Amino acid sequence: MKHNAHILKNTLTNYLLVGLRIVQGVLVTRWLFNSLGKEYYGFWSLIWMILVYALLLDFGFSKAAQKYTATGLFKSNPDTYNRYLTAVFSLLTLMATAIVAGSFIASHFLAALTRIDSPEQLAYCQLTLRVFGIGCALVFPTGIFPEILVGLQKIYLRNYVLIGTRIAETIGIAVILAMGGSLLGLAIFSVTLNLSTNLVMYALCRREIPHLRLRFRWDPTTLKELANFSGFIYLISISRLVLLKTDHIVLSAFAGLNAVGVYQLGSRLPELCGNLATQYQENIAPISAALHADNQQQSLRDVIFFAMRFSSFMAVGGIALAYIVCQDLIALLFNVHDADVITACRWLLLNATFTIAVRSVSDKFLMMSGRHRLLTGIYFSEAAANLLISLLLVRRYGVTGVIIGTLIPNAIIAILVLVPYIMTFTHRSPLAFLDKVYLRPVLAAALMTLAVIGTRHGLAGTMPQLLQLSVTIAVGALVYCAVSLGINPDDWQALHRVFRHKLKKQGQSDTTAGH
Repeated sequence: MKHNAHILKNTLTNYLLVGLRIVQGVLVTRWLFNSLGKEYYGFWSLIWMILVYALLLDFGFSKAAQKYTATGLFKSNPDTYNRYLTAVFSLLTLMATAIVAGSFIASHFLAALTRIDSPEQLAYCQLTLRVFGIGCALVFPTGIFPEILVGLQKIYLRNYVLIGTRIAETIGIAVILAMGGSLLGLAIFSVTLNLSTNLVMYALCRREIPHLRLRFRWDPTTLKELANFSGFIYLISISRLVLLKTDHIVLSAFAGLNAVGVYQLGSRLPELCGNLATQYQENIAPISAALHADNQQQSLRDVIFFAMRFSSFMAVGGIALAYIVCQDLIALLFNVHDADVITACRWLLLNATFTIAVRSVSDKFLMMSGRHRLLTGIYFSEAAANLLISLLLVRRYGVTGVIIGTLIPNAIIAILVLVPYIMTFTHRSPLAFLDKVYLRPVLAAALMTLAVIGTRHGLAGTMPQLLQLSVTIAVGALVYCAVSLGINPDDWQALHRVFRHKLKKQGQSDTTAGH
């Protein structure tokens, strides 16, 4: 029960953090854009994008820290565990010097990169970039501490800290801008806050693992041991970067900036659906590592089967609902009525269905259960196919061609490779697996679709658009959940047992308090 309680807290705090990020993103984006102006806001976005690429200097070793924490090595062999983490921390510290060097080198080419003409403005942006680079270098080695908390399956502790950080960041940015604060002040505040966040997580790691000891010690022998895992994770990271970032580059080069804007707007709703549907799945990586290390294969099969069912439930219902209302939702959220944006959104929603329903579980399971080589091959093949198909289709079909270039390899890998592999691993017959995982959610989604379409027609013109959309979404969600529970009586009974256990526990607590 304690294990399940951790998973529940992890998932709920993940959702709380996602909600907070959405609200913060809207507020802070407006504040920064209005206060800094278009040029400085663009530069602010640019330096944060540089940080994303700097994370590649991690070389996958932070994931190794998560994996060996999840396997319980800190209990079974503390000396080896500390040796591994010391080697990782030392490597990241050395790589931090590369971040400093890179920021100083980039600052010399800033005029060419940004086309800033004013000497005073250029000097100011160069100083900001250098200060930001130094700050990121200080933060970089401490990035292993959140991974350790994930490995401990105490994601909720990480989330508590991040929730506090998000609130402090929002208040801090508001105060800085209200006082006429500068871009340099924002950079100093941001990196200081992030460093403080990771140091708080270090304190939590020390509390959970009292004998955790980190030193600076260059140990190539240990790094070579770890590279058997982390090297493949690094290759996966590069492949993911190709998958996530090349669409914009291809569109910009062959279809123009207008196509990039259409793609960007069309991707907002699918990204939101992905965030809302995949918070539970973060638990899969540390659980897979722990159960695989303990050779608890049947428990791991049960976990993966449940996770696949949950992911399919979230994907099929959520994407079907979003597909129907996306035109109204995009118009309401972004005041956009462009048919090309709606088309792009619907294609990207189809792609998100495979990502959520299959990849959100299978990728984490393969990564942490000794199957990382297979996952690396899958990602490399997908990245190559994605880029090739996108280049072939972009000239003729524009945005849709690039999205299809993403969708085709994703769907083929999900349907022909990953689903059969997971089916075999879980020891379920094809019919039983497909029925439980996919066919029942599809049936529930079909009935939900009829209810949503009927509700939209019935409410048309009777109330404000926002209220009508809210009622339509609520009806769809209720019908989908009700039908899903109706055709899955085992799930209904399990849910009933959980509530009965909670009520019984609460009753015992009240009785104890009364005495």
